[in-house]
Amino acid sequence: MLPKCVEDAALAGEAYQRQRPIARISNYFPVTEDTATSIGSIDYDYRLQLLEAQFFLFWDEKEKRGWLINGATALLHAVEECVTPDVNGASRSALLFRGHAFEKGYKGCSPLVVQILNDRKYQKLPLYGEGNSHTTVGDKIKELCSIFEYFVDLQNHSKTTDRLHGKSRKYLEGWDFEDVVSNFRTFHARQTTLETLGMEWVDFIRAIKAVTLFGQGFGEIIQPHKTCREWTTLPKGKYYIATLISDLRKVLKEHGHCGDGHLRLGNNLIWHSATSGSDFCKCDELGQQMGGRHRCEPVQVCFPLNLAESLKARKKKIPDINEGALIFGHHSQFPWFWDDVGFPKKRQDIEALYFPRTIEKSITLSSDSGIGSSMSRSQVETPDRQRSRSQDSFAEPSWKKQKTATTTFPVEANSPANQHETYVGIICALPHELAAVRATFDVILEKYKKVEGDTNYYFTGKIAHHNVVATCLPKMGTNNAASTAKDMSRSYNPSLCLLVGIGGGVPSAKHDIRLGDVVVGNSVVQYDFGSETEADFQIKDRVLQSSPSDVENLVSSLCSDPVLIRSSIDRYLGEITAKEGMAHYCHPGHERDILDQCCSACRSVHQPCEHFREREQRMDSGVRVHYGKIASGNKVIKRAAFRDEIAAKYDVKCFEMEAAGIANTMPYLVVRGISDYCDGNKNDDWHEHAAATAAAYAKLLLSKYHK
Repeated sequence: MLPKCVEDAALAGEAYQRQRPIARISNYFPVTEDTATSIGSIDYDYRLQLLEAQFFLFWDEKEKRGWLINGATALLHAVEECVTPDVNGASRSALLFRGHAFEKGYKGCSPLVVQILNDRKYQKLPLYGEGNSHTTVGDKIKELCSIFEYFVDLQNHSKTTDRLHGKSRKYLEGWDFEDVVSNFRTFHARQTTLETLGMEWVDFIRAIKAVTLFGQGFGEIIQPHKTCREWTTLPKGKYYIATLISDLRKVLKEHGHCGDGHLRLGNNLIWHSATSGSDFCKCDELGQQMGGRHRCEPVQVCFPLNLAESLKARKKKIPDINEGALIFGHHSQFPWFWDDVGFPKKRQDIEALYFPRTIEKSITLSSDSGIGSSMSRSQVETPDRQRSRSQDSFAEPSWKKQKTATTTFPVEANSPANQHETYVGIICALPHELAAVRATFDVILEKYKKVEGDTNYYFTGKIAHHNVVATCLPKMGTNNAASTAKDMSRSYNPSLCLLVGIGGGVPSAKHDIRLGDVVVGNSVVQYDFGSETEADFQIKDRVLQSSPSDVENLVSSLCSDPVLIRSSIDRYLGEITAKEGMAHYCHPGHERDILDQCCSACRSVHQPCEHFREREQRMDSGVRVHYGKIASGNKVIKRAAFRDEIAAKYDVKCFEMEAAGIANTMPYLVVRGISDYCDGNKNDDWHEHAAATAAAYAKLLLSKYHK
């Protein structure tokens, strides 16, 4: 459940109480000249027509994607969620659809939605089964209509509008969909925090005063009629929103054209296509399916009217037909980015960060048949169409699992894969670390080779423009790491080897290292290599190879742009957790990030400290990247005093168990996601998420790395 809106939010303190349905908003706010009369008091048919003119954003908080639909369609989906399914899993209302005049097909046309909601047979249908209740579908329609009207009134009220003015774009406010359909107690407005890519369309939905409904597993609310396989579904984790042209026409007609040909989305916003012909998927017209140099990216951009002169004008006109849909979000070829406040700013060299030149082949497949994005022709999924496919339906949003597959390509007979291709190696110590790395592959390759005597088992794929070979150690420790690295070097001779996985962080007053953060190490100290004296253990200054200079230069360059790093890691994390079986790689929650800090007196005498000092929680789940020396050895460190002693002597930021075995074998870089603090609180709670953050940074690094 998302948190309630903070004190200064536009919807702060707002709630809905079913026991006292709100008929008119004037009961709660002083009526002013700019306050419209509540539509809750007008006759039913007209109420539906007014609701159909409003916008609702169904935002999937888990999958980080959304659907902008009209209010009548949103109401129909909410009603269908409340209808009890029969023994075969199909709702009675869906069976009713197939039995009356609408069976010839529903194309997402708003007038038909209103007709369905107005249909007397549909309204008289028992809601909870024959004999169990006198409540009908019509009763539920009117109840939900009143709730939606309250949301609309609140969104349009001058108080809400004034509060939204100048508000940070990273906060998206709305209502929980499950509360709307099933919570019979008072429920409150909620809010979520958007990452950088999610700020692209916030001004747009605020301008049209869209009501946001939060949920999970909505399925494919809009599906395409014909599109290439990359856009079969609305991509997850990329903060895209899809909307039908039939709904968008209302906005376009209201605001019209700019003088330079741009269409306006609001008083101060325009609709811009980053590249020529990117309005819709045209793969069929070009005779290509993600092949050759063609890359389909039908993503539209919202941009300030005040900065329109800085863009290349693209002549647009309001679509003549109501068919089709559009995706709004960030386009990989568009160099402007929205910040929390103010106008967007132009950034350079973004292609490798957001969409590498190697086209992503990771395709999210759903039992729902797809998403209508900026595609040829699209349609909204209605309950009867959803049930007829006997798979996922909108009426079962939270419990259906979607399948994710990654396209694999066999090696061609004349491929040089086994002869002259270069590879980047990735070595992981644990299976869940390797799983996170494999989830970042853009393409899975069936290339496989190894020399005689190589006992490693490899997985090969592509990340950006690199061939990648990944493997997992049989056991943890520097000796196993050295053996694995030598065999990989003999079989693949990688130009660079990344050690990707989890490690123990060294937090300090200077370095605010938290669980889930990433530590990048280009040098290693082996803390258990030395001699035991009468006084203490003396670590020998063993000379271990540092990372190659070109890799160090790249890491330094990335270090100078933390915004770029954070936004890309967040995007890659979204891709990892959206894949089948990877949902548990998500952030465990700040309340499970526990650090017991020793006072200086207890640390000096190597004893447990009873004077623990609590540390403030971070306000967001964004990943921070730290840079420095790595401490490597064969011990599992669970004592904070020892951790701090080694850290103070050698200025290390992370402890792990493999780097010392690999450092002198091949060119390397250590990338560790922090899963614990090397203290008494060490557990497995953060293993998966830390592995995912390390894998996400590794993918970012490879997208920028050129050998």
